Amino acid sequence: MNLQNLRENEIRSANHFNKEADKYTNQYDRKNGTGHSFRSRLSLSVKMLGNIYKGDLLDVGGGPGVYVSKFIDKIKSYTLIDISPKMIKVAKQIDIEKMVYDCKVGSIYSMPFEKEHFDIILAIGLFEYLDDPYLALKNINKVAKPGCQILISFPNINSPMRKIS
Repeated sequence: MNLQNLRENEIRSANHFNKEADKYTNQYDRKNGTGHSFRSRLSLSVKMLGNIYKGDLLDVGGGPGVYVSKFIDKIKSYTLIDISPKMIKVAKQIDIEKMVYDCKVGSIYSMPFEKEHFDIILAIGLFEYLDDPYLALKNINKVAKPGCQILISFPNINSPMRKIS
């Protein structure tokens, strides 16, 4: 993906997460507010999707692929896009043999997928970085199959844990 085609906030996010890529996965293990928040978000996402076979999953802004291990036995394919090339480099290092696993640099504003393709779409911890959430939702809707489960999360600015961390 060419940085010239990106929005200003996407360039900022790409630069920020490129710097964080090598240590981002470790944030889930930290014994602080951020680690707690990340683990809680992951656990809740898995619970919300249940144990039913789901088909094709898209993880938009999926970073280093932390969520993929939780869905290996529940889906047919896992596609991850992220604006950060370094996050995608980390995600590609995950060895997945049980399902189709594809990682690519991409933007929620111009996703390179056919219409009505995905059964599940995750956008976990992404929307707080977007300058046009309505366009993002429109693009998610384009690639979602009828009946698609869509999980979107963003921080609660009033959360005591968020204020502490």
